[in-house]
Amino acid sequence: FDHLDQALRAAGCERHDVVNLIRFFVDVDADQDVVNKHQKEWFGGHIPTSTTVEVTRLATDPRLRFEIHVVAAAPAEA
Repeated sequence: FDHLDQALRAAGCERHDVVNLIRFFVDVDADQDVVNKHQKEWFGGHIPTSTTVEVTRLATDPRLRFEIHVVAAAPAEA
């Protein structure tokens, strides 16, 4: 989520600009509750739409257990 903050800032967005999440877990049962808790604290009451998917493995590194895809709507410039 720290990296997500950096990416959002680079795009001119903030946490409340996130409109959709797609969460990929290697083991939903083992990890979803921990991620849900951290995600709830991180968003601080903002609740974007989300989809959770369980996958066999993540392509970038077989040791990874969780990946998140985020869509944010950048605020209109005045």
